[in-house]
Amino acid sequence: MKSMIVRLSVLLLALLMTSPLTACQTPDNQNPDIEAPEGSGDKDNGNEKKDPATDGVFDINDFDPKKEYELVDYASLTITDYITLGRYKNLTLTIAEENITISDEMLNNRIETILFENHPDAKVKDRAIAWNDTVVVDYVGKKDGVAFANGSASNVTIEVKEKNNYIPGFVEGLVGLMPGQTADVPMKFPDDYHAKDLAGQEVVFTFTVHYIIGKPELTDDFVIEYTKGEFTSAQAYKDDLKADMEQQAYDAAVRMAFWRKIAENAAVKKYPEDAVMYYYSYYYGMYSYYATQTGVPLELYLLYCGISLDSLFNACCGAVKEEMVYYAVFATEGYEYTEEQYQRALELHTETNLEQLNEFMTSTGKDAYTYEEAKAYFDKEEHDLLVLQTLEEIAYHDLIEGYTIVIEPKKEDNKTESGESEGQ
Repeated sequence: MKSMIVRLSVLLLALLMTSPLTACQTPDNQNPDIEAPEGSGDKDNGNEKKDPATDGVFDINDFDPKKEYELVDYASLTITDYITLGRYKNLTLTIAEENITISDEMLNNRIETILFENHPDAKVKDRAIAWNDTVVVDYVGKKDGVAFANGSASNVTIEVKEKNNYIPGFVEGLVGLMPGQTADVPMKFPDDYHAKDLAGQEVVFTFTVHYIIGKPELTDDFVIEYTKGEFTSAQAYKDDLKADMEQQAYDAAVRMAFWRKIAENAAVKKYPEDAVMYYYSYYYGMYSYYATQTGVPLELYLLYCGISLDSLFNACCGAVKEEMVYYAVFATEGYEYTEEQYQRALELHTETNLEQLNEFMTSTGKDAYTYEEAKAYFDKEEHDLLVLQTLEEIAYHDLIEGYTIVIEPKKEDNKTESGESEGQ
């Protein structure tokens, strides 16, 4: 179930951005006598508040970074012991127009990705690296012939420009190297470098250059070849791509608003502790790693990110609440899936994740999977996730039929007759 993290990462990010300090709270009009675990240690008349749903059994202070938490199998729970659904049928969803609008920048970024992945000139290998190039390299840093901690990276993208965040000599050492070349470049860490064991030390970085990232353009000829003649001009393809991106943005916004609305109307009775701690442990470990990489304390690193441990914990509670909402709907409606529906989800999941899986396999020195091998792997390792996705798809398409979707227009500045915004 570890892969559940991938699906929840977007959800967690959204919760952190929209309501970082209240993700664990249940709606006031649902069940005012029940509160979710509070990580902030709120007090009431000098006494620490206790969560009546869990009798104050756990909060953020109970987290043990050395413990391995297991994700709860929601399907095995009597879900009504944990959450009560509010109204979840025939509701109105309001979607902000800006959330489904595809800007020129977004379209151009998508086109750049398509060109990078498919254009023959996207990976330049026939000339040396020059200033202002963007390159993909591996590097290993060594001191006295021994690789030092946090000094290595693979397939990293580096902009070869004078103003950069690397130590003196690092980017300069790439200039003149050829793709396919491996070279040792001596340099010295600054005397005030944050890692004291490297401050002022002479080291050698071994670079292996993969390629220079080219800047191909979307042309009629490329479009004809890439789409196998379906489109004969770059403009027609761009128009179709934008329309497709707009539809995807709309579908994603409606689906997210749909489940969030149901979650807002639901009331948590109690949280399964291991589920909350499982997600919190994952993100706590991730942010701790990043903090270590930058050489600053965890709390300070989170401050840079605009979040706190409390908000992270509460967001994990919110994520678990939405997970429980799924299963509560499945149980209430009695949804079941067929083997055909599961196999369709498995095939789509394999097609979507095969490349990423094989990148991981080859990076660890293992053989890449064939499609059938990857399909068997996902069926074994991610079966529960695929069941959840299958049931979620069934529930969404069944229930969304009765919903009303309202698009909230973008807010524009009030204009005067002269065309200038008021208040300027």
